Amino acid sequence: MNKQLILNGTPSASRMYSTLRHTSTPYRDNFPAAPPELGLLQPAIAMLTGNVVNGELIVPPGCIFAMGDNRDDSLDSRYWGFVPRRNIEGTPLVVYWSFDAPTPI
Repeated sequence: MNKQLILNGTPSASRMYSTLRHTSTPYRDNFPAAPPELGLLQPAIAMLTGNVVNGELIVPPGCIFAMGDNRDDSLDSRYWGFVPRRNIEGTPLVVYWSFDAPTPI
């Protein structure tokens, strides 16, 4: 909530980076507390209907909640639902992450 990533009940140290867009989207920014947006895919609607308990999304066994690396600008599980673990194959070739550069680039 309020752009704070909560993982297993603990606020994540992961920082939320600002994007070029400075617009607020209640569903995206306060997921899952905000009402769902129109046009969500059926799996996302099912996810919200059956897995939100006391304002928190509970990820069932065998499923992954996938988030984009740019949470403000990515379509991810908030929009298309859980990813079945069986659908994930392979090993990453490259892992890339965002970071604060020490000086402007």
